Amino acid sequence: MSRLAVVLVANACSICAHPKSKAIDHDLVGGVSLRTIASNYSTARNSFTISGLSRHRQRHVSPALQALVRAEVADDHSRSLLERLEGHLGTVDRLLATAEADGSLTTALAGIREARGLIELVARLSGELDTRPQTLVLNLSTSAEWVETRGMILQALNAYPDARRAVVAALSGAVVEGRVIEA
Repeated sequence: MSRLAVVLVANACSICAHPKSKAIDHDLVGGVSLRTIASNYSTARNSFTISGLSRHRQRHVSPALQALVRAEVADDHSRSLLERLEGHLGTVDRLLATAEADGSLTTALAGIREARGLIELVARLSGELDTRPQTLVLNLSTSAEWVETRGMILQALNAYPDARRAVVAALSGAVVEGRVIEA
């Protein structure tokens, strides 16, 4: 008597077979919503459901990857705002390169705008770009030019002793920004 062996072949996991499965796994563990992941990675050939993504996360995402991504997320929170923005700038650069390679001009232009905004923000936070008005304070009483000019004036007034005394008296009593000017 012959026995028939019945073999059930399960369908391969469509998420595991997806070319961007590692990125999907990273997003699943990293806290990106299932709806967002389904929207970002579904194509005409592979349409992901929220329940399918949930099953994939439970059955196929390794605990080691989960621990690694959680550590990365914790590290992201501990980095400074500037470091995080610089990381986002790298992401924008990669997305921009992808958009250019795909010939998507609208997306590429949007990427350029985002990159410009991030570059400006990083420059402001790092101090490379300062748009605040600059205030310049000149202390004339100690400047070499004033000391030289004062000496020339007083020397010129040597021929007129009364005028010299009047100028010295006027300059000696002058107070500019809380400082007494000495002649």
